[in-house]
Amino acid sequence: MGDIYNQNLAGRPTGNQNLTANCPLGGTVLITGTTGYSSNTGITTVNLNYDMSNCNISKVASSATVTLTLTGKLTYTGSFNSATGYNSENFQSQSLTMAGTAKRSSYADAQISQSCSFSESVTASGGSGSVTGLICGRSVGWSY
Repeated sequence: MGDIYNQNLAGRPTGNQNLTANCPLGGTVLITGTTGYSSNTGITTVNLNYDMSNCNISKVASSATVTLTLTGKLTYTGSFNSATGYNSENFQSQSLTMAGTAKRSSYADAQISQSCSFSESVTASGGSGSVTGLICGRSVGWSY
């Protein structure tokens, strides 16, 4: 979701947002909601809705690569300051369709094909942080 934000909203005027954009690797996303920025603190705030249609994404983290096609609505709320490493973001969906693969170095590829609820919280300070959430009722989490 960070790539979608950075490619389509970073650098735009803050306030109300309503645009249809291309996803990083194909597909589209309708982005609506609001963004804000405090020049006093350097903190960006987001209260956005992403309505994705065959939105292709890929993420590499440590030894894992996840490549997915996403369809559905996702709410993205929170605040961050890229310069200081502060981050407090939340992602929520009642029904997100995910299809693709998860690969991890020496393990067999995991095939993903589900429609379910999704929630994730990302918190960080000074560049280190954690990710926690529920994907299809399964707990996920890691530190970085």
